[in-house]
Amino acid sequence: MTASRASLTSGKLNVNATASGTVTANQGTANTAANSWPVEVTDGTNILGTAAHPLQVSLANTAANATAVKVDGSAVTQPVSGTVSATQGTSPWVNNISQIAGASVATAASGVQKVGVVGNAGAAFDAATNAAPPANAIQVGGVASTALPSAFTATDLAPFMLDKFGRLVVLPQAPRDLIAAQATTITNNTANTIVAAIASVFTDIISLVITNSSATPVVVTVSDGTASYLYSIAANGGMVVPLPAPLPATTVNTAWTATSSASVSSLYVVAQYVKNR
Repeated sequence: MTASRASLTSGKLNVNATASGTVTANQGTANTAANSWPVEVTDGTNILGTAAHPLQVSLANTAANATAVKVDGSAVTQPVSGTVSATQGTSPWVNNISQIAGASVATAASGVQKVGVVGNAGAAFDAATNAAPPANAIQVGGVASTALPSAFTATDLAPFMLDKFGRLVVLPQAPRDLIAAQATTITNNTANTIVAAIASVFTDIISLVITNSSATPVVVTVSDGTASYLYSIAANGGMVVPLPAPLPATTVNTAWTATSSASVSSLYVVAQYVKNR
């Protein structure tokens, strides 16, 4: 450094100097962190680190992070804690399941996974019809009974009723709740109702008992208004007609009638019927 001029004024020495060459200035120690020297990073035009011009950091060329980004300096993949939300990219999500526990998935049809069920002994119990039975089978059982069980509530689940040898108990026509009978006395030769009509129900006759207490033989016509059946009854005679299959009513809500071919002192008809749908 070369002094070019000096002057003394009021006890102060003022020196004007002209520097040549390189001048190095050291920062020194900052007063406080808040009063430290600021540093601005620019891209040559804009100051970086602002919302409009963020500072971008790349770890792609950092050797320590060549396989995964580490946040604590360890050499293992970092765990994630808390809730992670995944947003579906397109709809619908597609899952192509080809294996379960290392075994290939079988399909029953295109897009339908085949499900196998194995019995308690470890063998499959499903089998084709008209083929040899499988090694195992699903046990379907009922309740062996030597007395009537307590009544169940209608529409509730109930077990099969079996005898003590495992044979299924079957009623010949229907539960007794659906069987009814009607007795009618006839003394004329007009239509007399022997089974009343029931709304939305077929009243199918399962037996007829006709007794003629008069000395006049008659022919009795039993009809549901569409179909008619004729029975010849001798004087002071009668007949019992047990029907192996019910005599079907043609329609629901229809009455059965009996008509004698002649007026007699008394003709007795007992019709037993089952209520069907």
